[in-house]
Amino acid sequence: MRINGSIKNSRTESPVKGAKIELGIDNYENYVILSDEKGRFDYQTEGKPGIVNINVEKDGYEPKSLSYQIDKPELQVSVVIDEIKPDLIEEKETDKISLDIEQWEEIEPEEKWSIRKFLSINANKVVSFLMDQVAEYRKRRGEDREIEALKKKLTLYKENSKYMTTEREDYEKTIGELEKKLGSTYVSENTYVNWNLDKIRPLKSAFKIEVWVEEAGSTGKRDIQRIPRQKPSKVYHVGDKINLFFRSEKDCYLNLWNFGTSGKLTVLFPNALFEDNFIKANKTYSIPGEDYPFDYILSGPAGNEKVKAIAATDKFNLIDLTHKKGEIFTVSRSASRDITVAAKTIETKVETKEWKGWSEDMIEIKVE
Repeated sequence: MRINGSIKNSRTESPVKGAKIELGIDNYENYVILSDEKGRFDYQTEGKPGIVNINVEKDGYEPKSLSYQIDKPELQVSVVIDEIKPDLIEEKETDKISLDIEQWEEIEPEEKWSIRKFLSINANKVVSFLMDQVAEYRKRRGEDREIEALKKKLTLYKENSKYMTTEREDYEKTIGELEKKLGSTYVSENTYVNWNLDKIRPLKSAFKIEVWVEEAGSTGKRDIQRIPRQKPSKVYHVGDKINLFFRSEKDCYLNLWNFGTSGKLTVLFPNALFEDNFIKANKTYSIPGEDYPFDYILSGPAGNEKVKAIAATDKFNLIDLTHKKGEIFTVSRSASRDITVAAKTIETKVETKEWKGWSEDMIEIKVE
C-alpha cells in the first residue's frame, strides 16, 4: 500500500518543508518521515489497506491528526496545517507566578518555556540548574561580569525553598536577567530536561540495571565494552532502525524513557502492550521485540537522544500514563513538567525511605 501527499500552509497555501509525518497503519506498523522542500511525502508499506492514522507536526504550526479508512492500494492526501499566532508563542508575563503540581496542568503546551514557571515546584533545583549553566558558560566562553554578579545574587536564595512575598519579585527579576544573558543555548527546555535526566541518580545503586542500543536485527547479546554516557559509542543516522535492550540483575519494576532530539519525552516502558512494568532478573528485554508490531526508526532531527532507565524493587510509576487510541507509547504533554515532577517524586520516596533501593542507567544515541 502506498501513502503519499503534501503538507501545506493553511494561510498561504505554500508547501511546508521538514514537517514530521507519523504514519500508523492498523496499529501494527508505525513510520516517521519528513516532508521534502516541496512539502511532499511518500511511503510504500507492505501492509494491506485498512485504517491509516496520520499525525503532522512542525515547529510554529498547530499539530494535526487525521484518520482514513481505505480499501484501495493507494492513499493520496493533502494536509493543511495552521501557523501558531505570534501572540500565542510570546512569553506571557505575570506579576507573580505561584504554581503547585496540580495547578501546573493549567499551563497550555504552546506557552513559551520559562524557567521561572518552575519556582514553586522545586526552588533549590532551579537555582542549582542555573548555577551549573553559569559554570558551563564560563568553561566555554570565559567569565562575564554581569553573569557573575547575577550568580552571586542567586546564591542568597540557594537555601531558601519558601518564598516570602517581599522576596519573590526580586528573585524572578534576577532569574529573568540571567536567562537573557545566558541565552537559549544554556537555558532552554531541552537543556533543563537533559540536566534533570543526568541528575536523577542514586548515591549508591541497589543493583545493576543496564540499557543499550544495537542495530535492528541484533540478538542483544552484547559483547562490547560499556562506553561512558557522555561519549556515544556509535553514530546513527536519521532513518536507521535500532533495537533497545534492557536487563536487570534483580527482579524489579522499570521505567524506561526516551528523550528524543525533537524534544519529546516518550515513556517506552511500561506501555500499552506491557502495562505491568515488572521485569525478571537476568532476562534481556527488547524494544521492539517479538510482541512489538513495528520498527524503531530514528526520526531525527540530528542530535543526541537519551534513553533513561530507572528501576526499583518496589512497584512504582513516575509519569502518568494515558495511552491514546492506537498508540503504544505515551508521549509527555510537557517534558519539562513531567521530568520535574518525576525527579521530585523520587526525591520524596528516598527521603521518606519509601523505596528500599533503586538503580538507574542512561545511554546516549548520537544521530546525524
